[in-house]
Amino acid sequence: MAGYAGSVNAILYHNIGLFILILALLDEDTSIWEYLIRCGLLINMWCQYYVNNFVQWGFIVSMVVLLVTLVLVRHYRTKIGPNFRYRLPIAVFLAADFWFTLPSRPAGMVVTPGIAAGAVLMFFLMKLSTGRQQRRFFQNLATEHLANYDELTSTKNFTAYQKDIFNHFGVARTGKQPLTVATLDIDHFKLVNDQYGHLAGNQVLAKVAQALKEIVHQYGAHYEVYRTGGEEFTVIFPNSTVKETFQIMAHCWQAIRTHEFDYDKQTIKVTISSGMTEL
Repeated sequence: MAGYAGSVNAILYHNIGLFILILALLDEDTSIWEYLIRCGLLINMWCQYYVNNFVQWGFIVSMVVLLVTLVLVRHYRTKIGPNFRYRLPIAVFLAADFWFTLPSRPAGMVVTPGIAAGAVLMFFLMKLSTGRQQRRFFQNLATEHLANYDELTSTKNFTAYQKDIFNHFGVARTGKQPLTVATLDIDHFKLVNDQYGHLAGNQVLAKVAQALKEIVHQYGAHYEVYRTGGEEFTVIFPNSTVKETFQIMAHCWQAIRTHEFDYDKQTIKVTISSGMTEL
């Protein structure tokens, strides 16, 4: 019994390390450099179990499978990341690749096919239990996103604007910091809908919002664009004066005015009007 308990404890210990490293790889929001570092840590751990066994077939096969899987995980990260149905089998597959190809005595352990199968089953149960928590986490994120973001333009919506402007105003008043708010409206947008159709109008709205976000974020990641009406957008510039943000609004005005929006082999041009106030 003591030997069995020791074996289970050893498997649990090694599975925890494997679990943490594999879990980190399935995060869709990592940059390429973060991902490469995490891959390096996993490969380093993997190699430690093959000291003096690097020429064995088990190491070669497991390493080839691991590297191919890592490339595929990175390529399809946006599909895998939030989807538990993909994350679970991929994680268990990597665990199986690890345990079933180990030499018979890695890192002071004795690994038989039965022990390897038990280790993979343990890993599966660990992933399954945490996966439910992750699924609830992603569901909460999705609910929060729907509540605060406009589905058409992917900008924050009026509800989020009301909360954020209240918070920014409090910070500005307490810290005696400037706060500038700008409103933008697409000129004669009803004519776009009447002439080209509502689908074309929706695409123009989405493209205008995308252009506004890209330009505004060039000047400051803390600046935020909101869709606060049908064709109306609002931009909050924390800790910035009207004088400091005038150039940003001029850039937005010029970019939209000169841009050609293509829809169904038609070219649509629009302009925007804007106003700014410093609170």
